[in-house]
Amino acid sequence: MPDESNTLRQKNLESLTSPAVRIADEQGLTLSRLINKLGELMDAKIKKQFCYEGKVVEGAEPQPDNPSQQRAVELLLRVRGELVEKKHISLEGSIQSIPLDEEAQAKLEAAKELIKERSKKVE
Repeated sequence: MPDESNTLRQKNLESLTSPAVRIADEQGLTLSRLINKLGELMDAKIKKQFCYEGKVVEGAEPQPDNPSQQRAVELLLRVRGELVEKKHISLEGSIQSIPLDEEAQAKLEAAKELIKERSKKVE
């Protein structure tokens, strides 16, 4: 009986995994491997090339590849859930305002005054 419950549990877990993740894992692109690669990229270096007397010359020492390192740090933070992208949603222009007639405008202003008075009493 325990073997059946473990098998059922495994099947349930597999059904929750997205097809893309399942295929990536089958191809050896596991989360562990991807994180290791990002760790390597955090130390990425690049050899700079310069033009000297009309010839292209490579620099002696590899220099830190700052754009690659920065991107690796950003991706690692996202994987860890510590960097969340904030999105600003604006409704400006998406809601049509309907002009009020004089009577409705007067009622609205009276309601605003009533709310102000009540909020002063609460304070």
